[in-house]
Amino acid sequence: MKIPPVHPSTSTVRHTPFFYGWVVVAVCFFTQVVGFGTQLSFGVFFNALIGEFGWSRAETSLIFSATMITFTLFSAPAGLLLQRYGARMTFSAGMALAAVGLLLCSRASTLWHLLAAYGVITAAGLTLINFGPQATVISHWFRRRRGLAIGIVFGGTGIGSMLVTPLVSLIISISGWRAAYLVTAIMAAVAIPLAALLLRDHPRELGLHPDGDVEPGRPGGAFQFEGHQSVRDVLMNPAFWLVMLAAVFTMGPLRLMTVHQITAFTDAGFDRQVVANSIGVAGAVAAATFILSGILSDRVGRQTTFAVGSISLFTAIALLVMLQPGLNPAWLGLYALIFGIGEGARASMVSASASDLFSGPQMALVNGAVAAFFSVGAGLFPWLGGVIYDSQGSYALAFSIGGACIVLSIAAMWLAPRVIGRGKY
Repeated sequence: MKIPPVHPSTSTVRHTPFFYGWVVVAVCFFTQVVGFGTQLSFGVFFNALIGEFGWSRAETSLIFSATMITFTLFSAPAGLLLQRYGARMTFSAGMALAAVGLLLCSRASTLWHLLAAYGVITAAGLTLINFGPQATVISHWFRRRRGLAIGIVFGGTGIGSMLVTPLVSLIISISGWRAAYLVTAIMAAVAIPLAALLLRDHPRELGLHPDGDVEPGRPGGAFQFEGHQSVRDVLMNPAFWLVMLAAVFTMGPLRLMTVHQITAFTDAGFDRQVVANSIGVAGAVAAATFILSGILSDRVGRQTTFAVGSISLFTAIALLVMLQPGLNPAWLGLYALIFGIGEGARASMVSASASDLFSGPQMALVNGAVAAFFSVGAGLFPWLGGVIYDSQGSYALAFSIGGACIVLSIAAMWLAPRVIGRGKY
């Protein structure tokens, strides 16, 4: 059905106590907390699965890597589903599928069971609420404050890590990993009615304009390249591929650290529960950084903000390279702080940049592609880290490669708006 044009005289903005876009942000934030909190807690499951089944680290890493392969294959189709069926149906179906997959994980007894239940079914559900669909929905509602809004939503990953990782570790220590998967399945199911009842795709559905403005406006600090209208136009632009390269090298090193950091610290003699709690603190730091970096990027640009986060993450991965037994516990606290800053100031900048640069009719597909390339990096790097450890007995080379890729991501983000020819960065 064609949506009638919205006129300032009929807009409900003047008569509502707050802009409904913030309700959409809150629902998206909660789905991130549940969905990605579960995903990012895999590092705790990692040790438990190795302990019970005796798999190698490379084999166990395949479970997480399988989720990234699923994300890669289904991220672009998720964008198409979002365009066709809308956020309410797409997000509700995603959380339902994730709940079923996590329930099946609690009954797994072989590697292939977990590869199917977690790596395919759960991952397919999470793909429908992945960064791409989230960024697209939020970008419809916000222009001038796009960085802040996307930062808040992506901050759900940090809060999810802060809450879910220690919770999973505690449940595993008390009742085992099967009970932990069962609890996460229940958490995913709780998010279904929120998405179904409260999400809206576009402010036009409620007679509103982006940012709650009375009149439609242009974004305040972000450039929208409206000349790219077709898929071919987007694919032929070098800026698109630079953003995709930045996506790979943004998420790859981060997920290498996410999957292997707990094991690396326990190998160096740190207590597993203390490490898990510290990673939870890093999640809180990341959540705050997502919001602050969003505000900063709306003022000084995505590129500068991304560089700050990259320097922090590079420092954190350097600390992992230097890990050895007998280190002061303060080492862990320092790592949690700078890792959280690095996590919170990078991924949302890539998604916001993609929405800024390609804001025409292909924005959902572009954001889906960003999510797919996020997944390429997130699938490859943890598996590579496991392979390197199994062959060398050390993570040093893997973490060093991750550090080099962080540097390359800064270069890709810096070049993208310049090769497209215009824009405020």
